Amino acid sequence: MRREQGYDAFISYSHALSAKLAPAVQDELQRFAKPWYRGRALRVFRDETNLSADPGLWATIERGLRDSRWFVLLASPEAAGSEWVAKEVEFWLRERSPETLLIVLVDGSLVWDGDDFDWSRTTALPAVLRGAFEQEPRWVDLTWLDAEEQVDRANPRFRESIAEIAAPLRGLSKDELVGEHIRTHRRNLRTAWGAVSALVLLLVLSLIAGSVAVYQGGLAQERASIAMARLLTSESSNTQSTQLDLSQLLAVEAFKAIPSTESSAAMLRAVTATPRLAGYLQPGSAVTTLLSQDESLIAGTADGRVLRWPIAEAVRTKPSEWASGLRESSGVAASRDGSVVAATDGTAVRIGGAQEPVQVVPGRKVSRIALSPDGRWLVVSTTGENAGIASPSELVVYEAATGAEAGRAVDVVSDAAALVFPDPSSVQVGAYDGVRVGLSLPDLRVLSTAGPVAPANNYTPAYSPNADTYGYLWENRLNTIAAGEPPARTGPTVGGATSELVLPIASSAEAVAIAPGGKRFAIVLSGVVQVGGTEELGSARTPLLTELRGTDRVGSLVFSVDGRFLAAAVGNSIVVWDLAQPSLIADRTGALLGDRTMFPGKPGLAVSPTGEQLLVTPELSDDTAVRVRLRGNAVDDLDFGYESGRAAWAPDGTGILMVQDSGAARLYDGGLTRLLSDWEAPPAGEMTGTPMPGMTARVVEGGRAVFADRTGRIVVRALPDGEVLQDLGLDGWPGWTADDVHSAQTAVDARGRHVAMSDADQVLVVDLRTGISAALQGDVGARGVEFTPDGRLLVQRETGLIELWDVENRHLERTLDGADIAQDTLAVSPDGRFLAGLRADGGVVLVDLPSGKRLGVVPLPRPERSLRGETGQISTVEFSADSRELLSASTGGELLRWPLDPAEWQRHACESAGRDITAEEWQRVVGLTPPDDLRCTR
Repeated sequence: MRREQGYDAFISYSHALSAKLAPAVQDELQRFAKPWYRGRALRVFRDETNLSADPGLWATIERGLRDSRWFVLLASPEAAGSEWVAKEVEFWLRERSPETLLIVLVDGSLVWDGDDFDWSRTTALPAVLRGAFEQEPRWVDLTWLDAEEQVDRANPRFRESIAEIAAPLRGLSKDELVGEHIRTHRRNLRTAWGAVSALVLLLVLSLIAGSVAVYQGGLAQERASIAMARLLTSESSNTQSTQLDLSQLLAVEAFKAIPSTESSAAMLRAVTATPRLAGYLQPGSAVTTLLSQDESLIAGTADGRVLRWPIAEAVRTKPSEWASGLRESSGVAASRDGSVVAATDGTAVRIGGAQEPVQVVPGRKVSRIALSPDGRWLVVSTTGENAGIASPSELVVYEAATGAEAGRAVDVVSDAAALVFPDPSSVQVGAYDGVRVGLSLPDLRVLSTAGPVAPANNYTPAYSPNADTYGYLWENRLNTIAAGEPPARTGPTVGGATSELVLPIASSAEAVAIAPGGKRFAIVLSGVVQVGGTEELGSARTPLLTELRGTDRVGSLVFSVDGRFLAAAVGNSIVVWDLAQPSLIADRTGALLGDRTMFPGKPGLAVSPTGEQLLVTPELSDDTAVRVRLRGNAVDDLDFGYESGRAAWAPDGTGILMVQDSGAARLYDGGLTRLLSDWEAPPAGEMTGTPMPGMTARVVEGGRAVFADRTGRIVVRALPDGEVLQDLGLDGWPGWTADDVHSAQTAVDARGRHVAMSDADQVLVVDLRTGISAALQGDVGARGVEFTPDGRLLVQRETGLIELWDVENRHLERTLDGADIAQDTLAVSPDGRFLAGLRADGGVVLVDLPSGKRLGVVPLPRPERSLRGETGQISTVEFSADSRELLSASTGGELLRWPLDPAEWQRHACESAGRDITAEEWQRVVGLTPPDDLRCTR
């Protein structure tokens, strides 16, 4: 898939502005005149963090500037006085051209005086622009926005201003761009408006036609709802890669409008798009910083609050909250138990929580703060300037309970990127270049030093949450340095092992995060979070990167201290991913298919007709199996002392056959505790159960067991004694050859009327009532056959089509697309509603069989322990007895339960999004007044 490169515009602004304006400008530039098939019309770079609190991000900003075509300056007195805005403008003038610098005046004044701005009256521009323009530059006036409430995407004047900004970025005149926007929006809404118009027309006709119009009105209402659902479904798909929470909410609204196959499919796609997604947290304000500490996730917000969640339960737990009283919380800290909390706005630090609030003002810019685990000490890192020259950094220790200064050290590191506490009596300070210094508390006496290790420039640094690993990304090379044990009390230097990974990326990443121990890492590339890792850092192999889709504007990015969770600040939300989670919707049974059941091939699944038990058997004959009690997920390892490779339940659940390759079998009671009978191989000779899977065995109606092998032999035996009722051989059936051991496939009708056999040349159906076989018409053979519960036959052709046959009349009813479904992986639900098939990559293709429409592709997790093959080659799927779940098992992996009820998909979507769709979002997508109830049921 092609990834967009570079940015159309870079937005430079002061963080002292309203937190709502800059994101709104960015979002509208990306959405204005956006075709439906694109995620955004423009790619716009805007930093999410307070750079004055984190100067090490300049490398990221510089890359954003280099990759951008236009520079958009949100001009204001605050921007004029910002050293970072000045630095960005200076870079642009040096590396680019003032002709591609667009000014948007949001506050203050601009006065042009012939050949330059009148700097005695111009208050909104940084001084570096003095003399930069030969003629009056483009600028857009937004000073009329005198209240945050007017920053509204529905405000026509705001949209007009956005068009003025976007026009030069798109290379169009304003009128041309507005016309394109109107045409694009109309195309997206044409279907919905047409349905509404039909409804209005039918309403008029109802006054004339009486009872006929009542019917027509109802029909029009249904059509309008269908059109609305299709529009919501389409937009859900469009936003899936950039705003997954909104995608989930739109799919839910589509299902609420019309519970159809299409809207169900939209929900399934949304909740399976990113399997590792745990959910979204909604703090209620822009997230300025994230901190991972012990088992907690801590966030600071733009309105000065500090929120704390237990990270493993964050999606299902309300956070503890403390209002710092500061204008924002650009940095946060907490004691281990959360009883003491601190926040900074870059100038002052407030300490509170369970204790009485205390404020300290170091007198310099605060870059980072940290609290000791017991909450006794507050460590503050500060930076400053003297006559425009950066002065040495300082570390100050305060007693948290009183705010009294207890220690001070100058120029320990250039600026602290990490502050951690190996124990309550020492602190370790990490710099952006990898220098690490261990200091005693509270006197800040140097205990140990290490580093530096990073190159001179153009790198992106990161520390793990506990600072046991430092890493930096330079071009496509990720270097990690393990700190080892906490700094020793003796000795001047602490060493560390260095490792390097070569990442499969072609452009620079915007952010990096390192997990404790360096076993995992995450990068942000073109707005997309990707996670990877290797058990042995330092190997030359390239690690596999997994995309965590659903975001495009990532701020802070942190791992949990155990490396299992990853969290990212995205605007007003926090996204949490559980990297050990197989899927957002899957339920774990606890059955791990390793150890004794880890064999080459894929497992067999046999679900009891009562729905209470599932038996997992090895594809190669073995005397062991795994039983899962589906009510409660209890797992038992069973040892039958009898080698068998397949199991078949009696239709009433009172017995189960364990079948050997030869056709011999044992019949056990339904509880698998008592042997009822032991059958030898058929008297006419052993059957051929190899190569795997070799044979199909099924207990059918009438107390009969039907065995069919690949040589064309069919044996029917009676329960419970195993008497042979039929022993048929198909003359001329080629079976299998050494060159193509997997070509022949077999299937048995649950009613016991037919057996189907296929190979690369033909498909034969045997009528067990007469013993007569007949070929199904077709130009090519098949790579799989499976019966539906009502006796129809699904034939998986070599061409990729799946045919549905009425075998009684040898009539082809319909064809389905199955080109991506692997050989011999089809399964049909007991109620005949669902068809499932496996792709080679482990994706489960789920089809609504009555309509033939695909619901989606459910990705199975790749097993951590497997002996061979792609996931699809070592996995099996089956349906529960009540057809409400799909069951999957992978060799070396685990057994999972996947809900098939759309109501469950809706519940997961709402719980994951953590919020309701807003009236503004509805208006933007649909263009009509939203319904009264936009609640998403959680």
